[in-house]
Amino acid sequence: MGEHPILEGTLQFPSLESLEEQITKLQRAGYLNTDEQWVEDNGKTNPVSGDYEAIDREELVIRLPEGCYRNLNRGLSGLADSATAGGIVGTIRCQRIGIIATADDGQVSVDLEQWGLSRGWDSPPSIEDEQYIPEKRDEWFRAVGKKFVDTHRAALRGEYAASDEPITV
Repeated sequence: MGEHPILEGTLQFPSLESLEEQITKLQRAGYLNTDEQWVEDNGKTNPVSGDYEAIDREELVIRLPEGCYRNLNRGLSGLADSATAGGIVGTIRCQRIGIIATADDGQVSVDLEQWGLSRGWDSPPSIEDEQYIPEKRDEWFRAVGKKFVDTHRAALRGEYAASDEPITV
């Protein structure tokens, strides 16, 4: 059984050769098809609208639209280590863990319960409570996970543009 992370981001690479190497790895692993479209864990291409391009060879960029990519989190540090700017943010383990992989700082995992509590969120519904409803606990983690991604999405975009300040969790 694998992880089903929900991820998104943008990474810029130092050369066309480095970019092509990463594209080949992603295609071999089944994340990009031969048309260079992202394939989600359900086997379908990620339905991104507009003139979105996953690969930009002029800018030396790989763009990962928000989606569920089975086990891609396991290769993020290698992908980010090869990049010169940008990053990927997302959640894993039913949105219990936040992850950030950046060109500068590698991959970091964050306990989303602690992250939410440290930012003033009420505690998630406790399993110990007589009135415990699993869906309410899941809703809490979805809300905190969304806030985590929204917060870091903006920082990662700034890092892609500036590439001089580390991302802080």
